[in-house]
Amino acid sequence: LLVKTGIEREQTHLSADINRNPFLPSETDASRGERFDTIIEIMAHGLAYRMQATHQDRLVLGLSGGLDSTLALLVACEAAKILHKNPGDIIQTLTMPGPASSEHTQTNAQVLAKALGVPNTVIPIHDLVKTELLAIAHDGQTQDITYENVQARARTSLLFNYGNQYH
Repeated sequence: LLVKTGIEREQTHLSADINRNPFLPSETDASRGERFDTIIEIMAHGLAYRMQATHQDRLVLGLSGGLDSTLALLVACEAAKILHKNPGDIIQTLTMPGPASSEHTQTNAQVLAKALGVPNTVIPIHDLVKTELLAIAHDGQTQDITYENVQARARTSLLFNYGNQYH
């Protein structure tokens, strides 16, 4: 089936300039900083509200030293301030190095927790990961989705168990 529209196209090239950050407004570094502060404040108020609504007075966070967990910790520290609490009194971080963890990010995690005055416990997961990979007959060398997810699930399990035990 061919539908004739009567529209003629005279495009001679298929290249175009693309904005590197199409969803961010054009702004100065200062206004961008204000925007990011506002975003963190919104998330922190949401977390503080959730803590109050669920009667939780402590947080347990996995801190890898990467961007995601760093952001989560910054938001948690702001939530503590909103609740008029010292972050070190209500936040506990766990750093859980495993076979695919870099020394650099693990060090970043511990330095960040110390700088923010938040306790950090290191729980290596090498043995947990090795045992689970052996149980499913994975070679432990191939860094595939199974290898990555076994580590993620070990960390998640430890976070839940730690939270249940101590908080």
